[in-house]
Amino acid sequence: MNPNEKRPSPSEAHRSHYKRSSISKSPEDAHQKRLALDHQLRKQHREQLVTAKRFRKVDAAAITGDEEEPEYDLSQQELEKIRHKLKNADHEIRIRGLKQLNIYLVDPPATVKEFVIKGDCVDVLMQFISGTDPEEQLQATWCITNLAGGPAEICEKVLPTVPYLISYLDGQNTALQDQAAWAIGNIAAEADNFREQLRANGALLPLSRLLNSADKRLVQTVCFALSNLARGPNARINEYFTSGIATQLLRHLATDDMCEIVSELCWVLTYLTCGDHTFSTALLNDGLAALLVSF
Repeated sequence: MNPNEKRPSPSEAHRSHYKRSSISKSPEDAHQKRLALDHQLRKQHREQLVTAKRFRKVDAAAITGDEEEPEYDLSQQELEKIRHKLKNADHEIRIRGLKQLNIYLVDPPATVKEFVIKGDCVDVLMQFISGTDPEEQLQATWCITNLAGGPAEICEKVLPTVPYLISYLDGQNTALQDQAAWAIGNIAAEADNFREQLRANGALLPLSRLLNSADKRLVQTVCFALSNLARGPNARINEYFTSGIATQLLRHLATDDMCEIVSELCWVLTYLTCGDHTFSTALLNDGLAALLVSF
């Protein structure tokens, strides 16, 4: 420093370290800032692709018998016909009504949105979900899955079904377990308060037990639900370790070779290791690094 140059005061020197400025100090600083922003955007994009909500598409042609692309607009009169089917005394007609309704839940037209938000759509579905007919339970849960995949105002409407969805996880019907886990994953993707309700209702332990399933598709769906449940600042990651989920994930990583399952496993592990280093250290001590390198 030039001896004739005025030395900054201690307070000025302190502020210079912390002063915020949108103007980069050099071309290299600007380049690094762009790289960091690009990395962040790509990370967010990957996360949205892999862990965001997922609809389960419906084979409309198989339901309607029409090979052409169905019209996804639905008049009030057509909606009333579906509602009457849902309340029909004949089992097969009710099932057909559930399937027809589900066609319009992925991208619901205005009539269906109003039926869900202001009408009794979820109440009707709840009657099937709380019933005893496995086929009706499955089709109604499929509807709930796609409703939960929608925007917050629609997803919020399905929260009363959470206790039933969680109870399905401990059942013996693999298809129903898979669909319930899928619905839970979509609900968990919505917001922290939705995830908190799932945790408060005890979703974590039955999901952890399903990691023992021999059904690979079910394990994949469960990992999707677990990764979304582990998001956010209040994820209670310690519960993943005390429940044995971390050990199960490592076991699957060592034994499963399906890319889809490995991808879902890695997303759960990403959330488990992004917070307190205690959990990262525990996983590394259990051999996580060697397992990842093997791929």
